Amino acid sequence: MKFLSASVKFLFAWSICSIVVFHYWFIIDSASFGDSIYGINTLDFKDIQEREQNDIQELLTGTDKGYSRTNGGIASVGIKKPKKREQIRPVVSESDEEIVITPTSQKPALVLHVGPQKTGSTSVQLNVIRSKIFRPLLKKDHYQEIVGFEYQDFDKLRKKCLDIPEKCDYSYWNHLKTEHRQAYNNTAAGKQINAVLDGNNETNADEDLPIYTLHTNEEWALLPHSQLTFSLLKELFEPWNSVHVIIFYRPVMDWLPSMYKQYRKYLLYRPRSLDTPWKEGYQVKRNEQMTFPAFLRDLIESDRLRDTLATFEFYQQVLSQLKNHHKINIMQTYAPDDEIEREFLCKLPGATKSCSHMNTMIDYKWNRMNKLILPLNLDLVIVEAWHQNLVSIKRHSAAVALEEKMKALNITITEMPQICISKDEEEWLWNRTLVSEKLFGKSAFIPNTYSSDKATESSALRSKFENALSQKKYCSVNATAVLEIERFRSLFDDCKFHSPHYLTRALMDGKPNPKWTELGCSNTDDDKEE
Repeated sequence: MKFLSASVKFLFAWSICSIVVFHYWFIIDSASFGDSIYGINTLDFKDIQEREQNDIQELLTGTDKGYSRTNGGIASVGIKKPKKREQIRPVVSESDEEIVITPTSQKPALVLHVGPQKTGSTSVQLNVIRSKIFRPLLKKDHYQEIVGFEYQDFDKLRKKCLDIPEKCDYSYWNHLKTEHRQAYNNTAAGKQINAVLDGNNETNADEDLPIYTLHTNEEWALLPHSQLTFSLLKELFEPWNSVHVIIFYRPVMDWLPSMYKQYRKYLLYRPRSLDTPWKEGYQVKRNEQMTFPAFLRDLIESDRLRDTLATFEFYQQVLSQLKNHHKINIMQTYAPDDEIEREFLCKLPGATKSCSHMNTMIDYKWNRMNKLILPLNLDLVIVEAWHQNLVSIKRHSAAVALEEKMKALNITITEMPQICISKDEEEWLWNRTLVSEKLFGKSAFIPNTYSSDKATESSALRSKFENALSQKKYCSVNATAVLEIERFRSLFDDCKFHSPHYLTRALMDGKPNPKWTELGCSNTDDDKEE
């Protein structure tokens, strides 16, 4: 035991020295890491298009060396390939060479559900992982969950450490590492190792102890793609016998509008405020809310595009450096019968008891969150109208009033001037959608479907994309241009949009509103009727 104590002290001292050396090495080398072959750090959409077209051609002709039709593998299209010995490919079922860890082997496995955002993570977490039905079943399948490092913790880790590597506060990283170390120690293997370190060599494995450790959080997909993140994750994953990363796939052409809605949501809505959920004030700055095209460019220019492809690429690079077993499992957001819960649970490694019970739940009504309808375009018009003193009532109330008036006059939002993505951006979005579908779509893992069936699917996908373009799903209203047109500007010549005084950003009374008198408005409904 004295030898063990000395060894522990030596390892601790060595770790401290390694951190210091790594810190200085990282500052020198980090700038060269994370450049994507897809060119997501540049806005040269034509250049991106040409490269992705080559990738598509390689995929369709089978000339990409990272692709195998015979074994259901996946082409590393446009992705930096790891060493051949460590090549990673997604799997979709336990029959596809998935890691099988039985209770008798007692080998601890880390299972990460990393999202990305807007791919059904909430449904999986509420209806499966943390449900009263499946939590005890997952425990019988030897699962435990890490719950001590949640969204707010990831947010602090990014802001206080990973986003500022030269000033990183490693206490936030140590928090995550501690949670994983405690989870590992709670497994059968971890307890056996600790028993040996404590001098107890006669330990019996407890078959009721966890083998699989699940950490579900879509913030995993938002980590910055930097050398610091890469190295720290490698350190975090190495102790585990195996690492299994679950990534959900949703077509990019559908995913991006959903991400834009999520971005705008927090500028319009307070999801945790039941009494006053809508933000009625005008604290939002003029032009602070990006249009969809501006949002897309910002995602790419700031290297914050985190769709399935970007997430897969990053974790492929991380896992390829590990010496332990590892797999990336692609699952479908658009699962058969709209049952993303079954898609997740029955492809979760080792969750046999849980999946068996799931298969008995025929026509079960899953708890689905109500889809929130956000007046994204109307709000852009209202905010600009407030800046031009055309509105002096609460922000959301004004959006509702505008919607009602437009409906009464049979005016649709598509009649208003729009700002849409450019032709180059359309090409980029289509090619990324097509490449991702070839890699991660449902039929990507079905053998012998690479000719006529693939062409039919691509045609259907293109038709859906053209329909989205015609419906202006990749556009936003041009609020400034709208209010330069008298037909739309005159919509606000109505007492519904006015009060006796202009409103400040915080909805305090400001200067007298001349429009109130000009329109003959009154403070009471009785006066209005007279």
